[in-house]
Amino acid sequence: MSFEIGDPAATVPALFAVVDVGGPPPRVFFGRSFEPVREQYLAQLAEWERWQGVALAAFGTAGK
Repeated sequence: MSFEIGDPAATVPALFAVVDVGGPPPRVFFGRSFEPVREQYLAQLAEWERWQGVALAAFGTAGK
């Protein structure tokens, strides 16, 4: 995963846009760093979905 360094002066207004809203998100990916993180999360979700049957079997019959 590689990250590009953008214009530092552009960071300040973006940062204030996030913190000035009511209930800001716990994480924000600035610049172009979102795509690599997105790909990583999608791959992890796909892995968990492949094992969902096993996860549900571990729950047993109590939830039926």
